[in-house]
Amino acid sequence: DSIALIYPNLAPKTEELIKSAFENHTKGNYTKASVEYRKLIQQLLAESKNPECDELLAEVYVYFAFVQWRRAEYDHGIELVNKALSIIKKLYGECHIKTAKVINRLAIIYLAKDNNSEALRLAKEALAIVEKVNCINHLEEAKAYDTIGLVYLEDNKPDLAMTYFENSLRIKQGYEGEDKWYEIGMTYNRMGKRYLQTKD
Repeated sequence: DSIALIYPNLAPKTEELIKSAFENHTKGNYTKASVEYRKLIQQLLAESKNPECDELLAEVYVYFAFVQWRRAEYDHGIELVNKALSIIKKLYGECHIKTAKVINRLAIIYLAKDNNSEALRLAKEALAIVEKVNCINHLEEAKAYDTIGLVYLEDNKPDLAMTYFENSLRIKQGYEGEDKWYEIGMTYNRMGKRYLQTKD
């Protein structure tokens, strides 16, 4: 639904496939969603006049990547996000909030793959971009803080992780999007993991 709202002039078959893939994705039907995202990508590549600069295609790559993350297909997920990142950089450049967003998504998959050093490098790169473009207190800044905190949790540095989670929570408490409470809940959940890690 969210993709269809951003891109309202889709061909009926494309819109139907997007909605079905996204519905299966959100319901946890990852195998079915994976098949549909593959079909959708093939369709978009065939329809697009300039696939190297097609923002919808970039978004679908990222959605598909997170299905693959759920399926523990990390290398394919990384490949998909890198394809999305290439498109976004061509559209918006190296230093843009949308570029930071995709880089942080890439960091999350590297973290799931247990490549903590690369995850930390990417998350800090995303955070630096957010700060450079002066999007302070933006949700993407909070998400970068969350990712960095998660890396430090995995590296058994819970106190350092808490610093980043607290920064994320501060931003999210001032955020007014419809997913505000979901985002706040996600950060509290991560803070809870820190508590369990330090509990006697």
